Amino acid sequence: MKKALLIYPNFSTSGYLPIGIAILSSILKKKNFSISLFDTTFFNLNIEDSDRYREKSLEFRRIDLDAAFREKGLNKDFFLERKSDPHKALTELIKDFRPDIICGTATSSEFKFLCSLLDTAKKVTGVPTIVGGAHATVVPEESIAFPQIDMICIGEGEGPISDVADALSRGEGYSEIENLWVKNGKTVYKNALRPLIDNLDEVPYYDWDLFDKRQHYHSYNGRLYKFARFEMSRGCPYTCSYCINSNLKKLFAGKGKYVRRKSIKRAIEELRFLKEEKGVEFIRFIDEIFLLMPIEKLKEFAGLYKKFVKLPFIIESRAETIGKEKVDILKSIGVEIQVSIGVETGNERLRKEILHKSATNNQIINAYNLLEKAGLRSGSFNMMGFPRETRKEFFDTITINRKIKADVTMMSFLHPYEGTSVRDLCLREELIKEEDHVNWTKGSMLDLPYFPKEEMLKLRQFFPLYLRVPRLLFPILKFCEKQTLLGRLIYNLIYNFYYFRLNIFGK
Repeated sequence: MKKALLIYPNFSTSGYLPIGIAILSSILKKKNFSISLFDTTFFNLNIEDSDRYREKSLEFRRIDLDAAFREKGLNKDFFLERKSDPHKALTELIKDFRPDIICGTATSSEFKFLCSLLDTAKKVTGVPTIVGGAHATVVPEESIAFPQIDMICIGEGEGPISDVADALSRGEGYSEIENLWVKNGKTVYKNALRPLIDNLDEVPYYDWDLFDKRQHYHSYNGRLYKFARFEMSRGCPYTCSYCINSNLKKLFAGKGKYVRRKSIKRAIEELRFLKEEKGVEFIRFIDEIFLLMPIEKLKEFAGLYKKFVKLPFIIESRAETIGKEKVDILKSIGVEIQVSIGVETGNERLRKEILHKSATNNQIINAYNLLEKAGLRSGSFNMMGFPRETRKEFFDTITINRKIKADVTMMSFLHPYEGTSVRDLCLREELIKEEDHVNWTKGSMLDLPYFPKEEMLKLRQFFPLYLRVPRLLFPILKFCEKQTLLGRLIYNLIYNFYYFRLNIFGK
């Protein structure tokens, strides 16, 4: 029996089970491979847990971990345990497991960390390494150049990993497999792209049992749930400048439909399996624009979901896709639902010219009004630190969020990822350097002429208070931004008031 080691280079938070790895594991197991997973989620990596950070930022309610673990009958010490050295642990795992191939996947922010792990692996074993994911897909030349990487997979990995497994089992070469770039000495075989998977019903169920059980639990609105992330569709028709979809659509032009959906029947079958066989209590759909689903399909989904699944869930969509009929269909399911929308900025010029999003402020406000009237929870995604943004324009984002009053309001900095048009703009305007890569620092990568990094950091800290205090207190918050002794004292008083209110009353 052949063996595959899968690496998940996560340094964010638990509860976000990587669907791509879960699918690849299912495929490899069907090929009679033995699988081991190396997951860095539960190591001390000197990075603040993103959920704890968002609790402190007043985005999420604080969860009482003691009460939550008692309610679920879980061991708190086990859930909070962190190992110290991922490289040492990986070395020990490889020596014990002795894999025939090592597979990893990474976004741009995770890529260098993954390469450091593969470097450790190469010191222990000479087996081939293959890396897939967003970064390898959008910057293949840079990715394959890393000496720790023998192969990269461009685009969807289900077909390539199946072919690689067959080749390894038969003792054959794999230098001609479509979607793969394969290194052989100084030669790189750059194979053609295969068609996109047309029928997503053929994608196997996720390998749920591969993961540490801590990856199945996540907090929501002050409670701990057994979560499942789930994919109903792939692809997005929009061309937002900060997303790689525009790049991918060009890359896979002529390779089939870019936006595809599972049949409702197939999706409900797997969701029912997760509920009944795995004890899942909450679903997070990872579809980029869930409500692009046609009305008749949404009605079919709502009817079957209400009958066979009936678990609370979260979806993401765009303001343009949210109308009364679709909102009413969601409401008819009769479970707690959160609809999250990418507001991004309250400044329409920035939204249109920089982000390439066409929604108007009125459309966004109307979408949130529909959700509120239907009794559905809402989430608002926002960013700051856009090219050409000023402090005054950032306050447009504060203004629109004060109007929509989402149940959850999230703020992050713009990350100009490789493969996005906004990165090209940042390079042209010399706001970043070619060698600058996205990482999970809390600040902005951009050197904006009219919006200094230090000021952005302060406004990120003060953002949740600007959403909550009466407008007449804005000058006091601006004074507090100066971080004088008196300013810090006043800030702490205001912050503690709203922290207490959120965690006691949920507002």
